[in-house]
Amino acid sequence: MRSACPPIMYGCKFLNFSRSNSDMELIARRTVQELEGDEGQTHLDEYADASTQRGQCFLKAICQKLGFDSLGYQSLDGLLEAVGIDRDKICTYCWTPSIFIFSFFSFLTLNTEYRVMPKIVVTYGII
Repeated sequence: MRSACPPIMYGCKFLNFSRSNSDMELIARRTVQELEGDEGQTHLDEYADASTQRGQCFLKAICQKLGFDSLGYQSLDGLLEAVGIDRDKICTYCWTPSIFIFSFFSFLTLNTEYRVMPKIVVTYGII
């Protein structure tokens, strides 16, 4: 199974795309909690990166949970390149909340157009 986006680690606080009331409702966050407990929540960037040991464990755990032979996620950089929108002009909160907050407030101040990530590329059945 291949997902067209990175694993969603944070529920949308702005447009409610993920439909979650808590970040722990997301399969990615639940899986991290099962693998490493509360300590894992401080390493979400590593779990979202398949090139790290935590990322490999994360992929393996989700494969087992959902019965997949293999699983791969698109990187955030790859996703942004595919949609052709600059990182500072698009909401990426569900993947990188600290980056979003800086960008969002910069754009509010500058009155520049700000877009929400087109979720058409997201396959919610596996995230």
